[in-house]
Amino acid sequence: MDSIVWAFKHTMRNVADTGLTTVLTMLQNLDGKDVAQSFYQTYFLNILQHIFSVVTDSTNAAQLSNQSKVLAYMFSLVEQKKVSAPLYNQAEYPDVSDNVAFVKKYTQDLLKKSLPEPPRNASLCICGGSLRFKSRHRRV
Repeated sequence: MDSIVWAFKHTMRNVADTGLTTVLTMLQNLDGKDVAQSFYQTYFLNILQHIFSVVTDSTNAAQLSNQSKVLAYMFSLVEQKKVSAPLYNQAEYPDVSDNVAFVKKYTQDLLKKSLPEPPRNASLCICGGSLRFKSRHRRV
């Protein structure tokens, strides 16, 4: 996993594209497999965090299309309840009812940390819209 993250964070476009394609293909191949839930619990938030760090880094803007594909696919997995194992500690997040609510909150927190002074309503809009993206754009 570390090698894939290293690749998609790379500043050379072909290396980054290979890393993004690899992570997307890996996530697609996990769909429906027995090991998927364990993988999601271990790596889902890590991948999401690293993708957002790249998305908000201006030196990696050339890969925005592929980064968006990975994010859209990840959000669709959560929204379609294909990630059924909890991604959060329920004791730490008693107000969170499911993975959809948690990923929305987690994504908002990532945006707040990554972008200087984003308006609160803007991050809510971005996160809510991203989680509804899959319903309109199924071709990932």
